[in-house]
Amino acid sequence: KPKDPKKPKKPKDPKTPAGSTGNDAADNPLGGIDMPKIKKNADGTFNVNQFTFQNESAAHDRQCAIQHNQCADGFNKDKNPDIPNVGACDTQQQTCNAGPSVFE
Repeated sequence: KPKDPKKPKKPKDPKTPAGSTGNDAADNPLGGIDMPKIKKNADGTFNVNQFTFQNESAAHDRQCAIQHNQCADGFNKDKNPDIPNVGACDTQQQTCNAGPSVFE
């Protein structure tokens, strides 16, 4: 029985430039505040910072929430001039949640 030919590599999405995560909140973070990355564990769980989740969706929600909280702190506490207001952090969180999860 002949071997199956190797499947051709899936072409990269032309809309996602090299080095891009595909999530605009990760690629263009307000005030330079990066979101934490998700780590997938061997047991199937997901980690974001010190938090462990049973599914990717919950981990993704948390990675976006952490970035939002750090953004709001950057505006309120640190007076980061690159963050116009907390509403901009809210918008970034919505963008993050609508985009793909970002892994280590």
